[in-house]
Amino acid sequence: MHHVVPYQYRRYMDEAIKSRSSHDLLPVCIVCHDKYERHALQFKRHLAECFAAPLEGLGWVERRDIGKGGRAAGTLTLPSLEKIPSARIAQLRIIVEEVVGSNAGLFSDDSQCLISKCRADGSSVCSESTVLRELMAMEVRIQGLGFRTHGEIVVGAVSSHALGDGMCGQCKTLVTDGVPALVMSWRRHFVECARPAHLPDHWSVEYRCTKD
Repeated sequence: MHHVVPYQYRRYMDEAIKSRSSHDLLPVCIVCHDKYERHALQFKRHLAECFAAPLEGLGWVERRDIGKGGRAAGTLTLPSLEKIPSARIAQLRIIVEEVVGSNAGLFSDDSQCLISKCRADGSSVCSESTVLRELMAMEVRIQGLGFRTHGEIVVGAVSSHALGDGMCGQCKTLVTDGVPALVMSWRRHFVECARPAHLPDHWSVEYRCTKD
């Protein structure tokens, strides 16, 4: 089954609209679905440009210290570590110690216990493989407190009728007419690009999005 209005937009629409989304759930064969998804991606990219809403979302935070610490930890766990100059190994150990020390709260409970133990007895966390592996696995790029998804930005702008300077005529119309226009634009896009041969008799691009 294919959702004509992608979930990444539908999830941010009012319940009155989402409750009638069964109209836009259509049977589509796998081959046709895959072909259409390529067209759908192009439409999403168009919306991303017009609404200044990157497909990956807005509000990502780069934790450069985590990345630096993870790379250092990765080097310290190499089987060929003995081939690395001792001075460089000492530098890497310092990096790991500093990153772990300033981000101890990000580690699991077990690793935090190991970190506390190392602090207490004056040993190095670099000797704890569990801590090193966890540091290596940490995401460098994470969603910040103000993170917003692509769909959230688009639906938010359409819902609040917030026109943008870089919008094309079609997107300005969506913003002016509101969320139902966004729903209908996806229906129209599906019909024009997928060219379905056997739509249900009751199905229509103009089908009302709400009961009112």
